[in-house]
Amino acid sequence: MTESLQAQAQAQPSAPEQEAFDLKQWTRSKPWVGIDERVDLIVGLESWQGWQGERLLQAFQGLRRVGTKPLLLEAQVLSDPQQTWVAVVPGLRFVRLRMGLLLANRSGALKPTEYSDFLSALQSVRDLLQASWTDGAAPLSMHEVLERARRVDSACAALDAQVVINLALGEPLSTAVFSRMGMSLGLIDRGNTRQSMLTAQGLEIFSMILGPKPDWITFMLDVPRAPMEETPWQKMMDCAAAAVGRFGGQLLDDNGQVLEVHQLADIGRQVLDRQQQLINAGYAPGSPLALRLFN
Repeated sequence: MTESLQAQAQAQPSAPEQEAFDLKQWTRSKPWVGIDERVDLIVGLESWQGWQGERLLQAFQGLRRVGTKPLLLEAQVLSDPQQTWVAVVPGLRFVRLRMGLLLANRSGALKPTEYSDFLSALQSVRDLLQASWTDGAAPLSMHEVLERARRVDSACAALDAQVVINLALGEPLSTAVFSRMGMSLGLIDRGNTRQSMLTAQGLEIFSMILGPKPDWITFMLDVPRAPMEETPWQKMMDCAAAAVGRFGGQLLDDNGQVLEVHQLADIGRQVLDRQQQLINAGYAPGSPLALRLFN
């Protein structure tokens, strides 16, 4: 709590006692995806009384996304002396909360209409919770927010990359045959004629889809979304080589030109370079932040 909030709390009836918050016991079913000031518009609310987690979840029930941009909600537990930002859950009382609206993703930069809708919804929530703006975390001007969004969008667009390799088999493929091919290659059927290799945590390493021509299948690597430690390019090439060995055909680029071994090696080096660029920018491939941005 801030000093002013502490003074108010001393003058008011205390909130019901609860067990001290222990961060070590804070468990989640999924990896924590926290608000990041580099890519999120952050707005904060607070109340000396605090709110039960159930009330916050109800207040934000319809505000998980604004247009094409997801919104994250974090809060500080009343009994936590470290003031750690955590996910809002039932059964705890929270004294301060903040919202992070993603400024850009693959749908582009935050739009003026999206920001206007966000401000309108935020004001309704603020009134409902009878909250005050947190110092330094009140909404910003439209111009400032949109300019930040454009910068984030431009920086991420320069780092984005999806690599595709086609396998031409010489005869049209049915969806049933394609499904059996994926199964024989150890891929997981994800529906909509998409087969994927996944990590133990369920993240996609690469995918195989029906290609743009009736006799093509396409291997696709989404570089920012595939964990680098899984060596996605090598695994995709191993799978493509296995497909050629079992089913025949030739590996082609998008223009239908045969890809030679040295060209595939060049692409592999470019993939490694892009992965390193993402790491240097703070968006490690396959990380929670990269999955939010490149979506």
